[in-house]
Amino acid sequence: MVATIKKLQAKRAAQEIDGGFTLIELLIVIVVLGILAAVVVFSLGGVATSSALAACQSDGATYETALAAASAQSANVPDAGYVGVTGGETIDQALKSYIATAPGNSSHYTFAIEGGTLYVGSAANLATAPNATAPIKTPASGNTPAVLNSGWVAWNGSAACSATGIVS
Repeated sequence: MVATIKKLQAKRAAQEIDGGFTLIELLIVIVVLGILAAVVVFSLGGVATSSALAACQSDGATYETALAAASAQSANVPDAGYVGVTGGETIDQALKSYIATAPGNSSHYTFAIEGGTLYVGSAANLATAPNATAPIKTPASGNTPAVLNSGWVAWNGSAACSATGIVS
């Protein structure tokens, strides 16, 4: 045993025993980790889009239920939730008796009520659409509103969220 220890000490003194990793080995490990990281990033790329769509569908169903409850009690629900309008009523204020807090994800979509109808709009489309603060353009003569502003879609179930452009 003493002879073995003396041999190891001699080799260590002669630097024949490697004490760590070489630069090549470290570079190979870094490259492999980089490839794995890239695979994970690309595989999770669609998660944000699909989660925004699912959230939109859920929030729309919540608003639809609250609006139906208000209509069943023949409550007059005011127009609310328009984009970029200061001082106007928010959708949770309009439905305060029927919903505790308004769900939403304003970075992806927004909801509005006009004329007792629920509308959904993509935040990306509404920011660039002309006259997109309200879902419907009311003609200057005061006639019944007829033209839907670009970026807004009347809520007709979960398909409305796809139609807004949340999912490309």
